[in-house]
Amino acid sequence: MAGFLAGLLGIGGGMVLVPVLDSCFAAMGIPVSERVHLAVGTSMACIVPTALVSARRHHQRGAVDQGVALRWGPACALGAILGSLIAIHLDGRWLAATFGVLAILAGLHGLWSRGRNVEPAPSHGRPDPVSWPWWPVPLGIGGVSAMMGIGGGTFSVPVLRAFGFRVHQAVGTSAWLGAWIALPSTLGYLLASGTGAQAWGYRLGHVDLLALAVLVPATVWTVPLGVGTAHRWSQRKLGLAFGLFLLLAGGRMLQRAFG
Repeated sequence: MAGFLAGLLGIGGGMVLVPVLDSCFAAMGIPVSERVHLAVGTSMACIVPTALVSARRHHQRGAVDQGVALRWGPACALGAILGSLIAIHLDGRWLAATFGVLAILAGLHGLWSRGRNVEPAPSHGRPDPVSWPWWPVPLGIGGVSAMMGIGGGTFSVPVLRAFGFRVHQAVGTSAWLGAWIALPSTLGYLLASGTGAQAWGYRLGHVDLLALAVLVPATVWTVPLGVGTAHRWSQRKLGLAFGLFLLLAGGRMLQRAFG
């Protein structure tokens, strides 16, 4: 499901992986202060190959904006490095709560904008996202996404839609940005020193290597199915799916944080 949704919505798959991994680690008896970080780090490591495959498939269908991909990519990567370094020092419950609130807000935006058919931003006077004054935007997307363990599409798709991009192009471009976000943030989580490292084994930093070995083949295999489905769906249908999914994922993480 994570791989399918990564291809379908350009989200990297972390919105599925983080809540599921959090539940699995909870069943293993790992305290919430540790398991959220472990879920986020493992999710990020899984997103690296998933995002690369998704981006390649969307690029083959002409759905990746080269200007945004090349200009925003390095800024997303820098933000991801900073975000992963900050996240390892945050309380796990607050991290989960932040994840949930931001996901719900992004989902509401997706539902509101699902039916809009707009042309690329420069054609009707909207600001050009590749201009230098807008670089703080991808920097923030990378930072928050790294803290949440997601590939960035949760935030970059609504942002690109606000700039005037069609939903398919926003999804495809976000998949490419997800690769820029996932790689440096994964390195940060791998190098992190977590407490209780001997309690459940197969762990390097905040990444569970056994879970990673199980997840990656499945996500990579299902990405093309999601990409094909995305390009068969209309803008309205794809936008609706994006919004509803974010609302469900956000609600689940709020439940984990305060339940």
